[in-house]
Amino acid sequence: MRLNFAVFTRECEPYLKVNYSNREYIEPKGDSVFFVDVGLKAVKQEKSVVSMHYFSYVKHFALKYPTLFIIPDSWDWKKHIQNVYDSIKLLKVMNVDNMVPILTVHYFHNYVDKYKELVEILHDIFPVVLIGIPANIVTVSPTYHFKCIDRPIVCNQYIYSIMSTVKNWDVKLHILGISKKTLEYIARNNLDSVVSADSDKARRDVKLIIHRNYCDVF
Repeated sequence: MRLNFAVFTRECEPYLKVNYSNREYIEPKGDSVFFVDVGLKAVKQEKSVVSMHYFSYVKHFALKYPTLFIIPDSWDWKKHIQNVYDSIKLLKVMNVDNMVPILTVHYFHNYVDKYKELVEILHDIFPVVLIGIPANIVTVSPTYHFKCIDRPIVCNQYIYSIMSTVKNWDVKLHILGISKKTLEYIARNNLDSVVSADSDKARRDVKLIIHRNYCDVF
């Protein structure tokens, strides 16, 4: 399967995924692109995941490498939006060179106009803005969600519906927690709005003995 977009996996060059909740820095030898996930652990344990400490962590990688990063989100809609506004205030006073924000879109079709507004605000700071579509547990609405591993066809249709809605927004898509079937769907249909994706795990049927085996799955 030939891919025309980046798939970030843990510690796999040239596209590396790091988790802020682990607070570890990874320094690859060659040219790389980083993806920083704020991590569920940090969201649950910290009083405020929106902090200069988090964005400084992202900037540590961005000083050397192009770095995609999640704007801290929440399944609670009001908290989710407040996190975005709080993040924007901090990011406005930073040097954001090499930093590419990913705006996660929970309950997207319920709040299309608000997300469009946020994208426009982010474009005042960043030349490139990505929309992050959850592809593990998909949050369709505040009262309904489903797991992509159980309903891959529905998940793929959901991703495509968001892609169709934002096609004129001057954004690209990042797929969060992509499954193998969704990865194949995007590649097979050449959905060029998708520029990156991430995965925590390799295929279930592969036993990962050493780091290189993990990376070779992708």
